[in-house]
Amino acid sequence: ELYLTIPHKALKITNSQNCSGEYIKDSENCHDCYDISDCENVKYGMGLVYGVKDSYDITQFGRNVELCYNDISTGYNVYQVMFSYNIYTNNSNVWYSLDCWPGCSNLFGCASLRKKKNCILNKQYSKEEYEELVPKIIEHMQKTGEWGEFFPYEISSFGYNESEAYPFFPIKEEDAKKIGANWQGQDYGIQYDGLFYIPLEIKEYDPKHNPDAQERIDEALSGILKCEESGKPYRLISQEMAFCIEHGLAIPRLHPQLRHEQRFVQRRGRKLYGRKCDKCGVEVKTTFGPDFKGLVYCDVCYKSAL
Repeated sequence: ELYLTIPHKALKITNSQNCSGEYIKDSENCHDCYDISDCENVKYGMGLVYGVKDSYDITQFGRNVELCYNDISTGYNVYQVMFSYNIYTNNSNVWYSLDCWPGCSNLFGCASLRKKKNCILNKQYSKEEYEELVPKIIEHMQKTGEWGEFFPYEISSFGYNESEAYPFFPIKEEDAKKIGANWQGQDYGIQYDGLFYIPLEIKEYDPKHNPDAQERIDEALSGILKCEESGKPYRLISQEMAFCIEHGLAIPRLHPQLRHEQRFVQRRGRKLYGRKCDKCGVEVKTTFGPDFKGLVYCDVCYKSAL
């Protein structure tokens, strides 16, 4: 109830100019971006993107990155990487490749190379041969409709509902299959039919209150707990137990994955909605959806309300 009465800033953008999205800092001309910092001229960048310029459709990028498109997980000092995944530090001019290590340039359709140049499908060519073959490959891919996009959904070894896309952009199984994505319908969680350990009050594990605390701790760490909501088995780790003891917190009674999902839904989604400032009525873009009943303020009104 209190949360709904407190004004919320339409977008969490700090020290930035001409930007839209959420959690943007020290950036300029970046749109539909989320969790980025120190970027310039970027669109559709999301997920820990730092120090990127003149790029489009990127996820999880390091610093000193320029002219990249449709890429996931790239390191530092990277230039012109297209339609690729896990292209690490000090690489340039890489196309449709994955898991290539530092020191590579002029790669097309390659995997797991290090300090290589002018390679196609992991085969070494001279610079002249490479420059002659690549345009022919691109021309063929344009005719088949393969050129210009990231690797297709159907070659992924994971189901859409197992990927990081699912919590941000949840869709149903039939919709996933319509776009060619796989779907994981089988639960591969650990099956356990034995006795479950029932946690005690946290003070029973604290040496300050119980001289037999270490024995109780050992029992808890070796036991199997049952999630109160999903029924799935899980275990505690020593660091988790120590944290609970230190802060006087009850032993978690939910499976770690369920706890993660509950934390995740507290974050707003990666989608912009049109809305009016609840104080001055000006049109704003915000990640608060139309169903949010709280107060959403534009930047000016929010600062004046502090």
